[in-house]
Amino acid sequence: MCQYEGILYACTHAKLRIWKHCHFARNEPNHQCFGAYTIEREVDLPKENCPDCVSAGHRRLVNLRGNSGGRGGNGNGTSA
Repeated sequence: MCQYEGILYACTHAKLRIWKHCHFARNEPNHQCFGAYTIEREVDLPKENCPDCVSAGHRRLVNLRGNSGGRGGNGNGTSA
């Protein structure tokens, strides 16, 4: 099984990037894997658009997923 990492962008798109080739893909000339794959880790890039949106000229969006990057709390110094 090849291992991928999931990348989450600010534009709400998600991409998969190869992280580790499996034994069969390492030995195959074109590194093709015909088996199952796993998503080993996820990377959140809340301040970047995906390459497709950048090449299309889309402006950077505010993070719409509700993750402000802070430590939580409701903004008045309390943690609940």
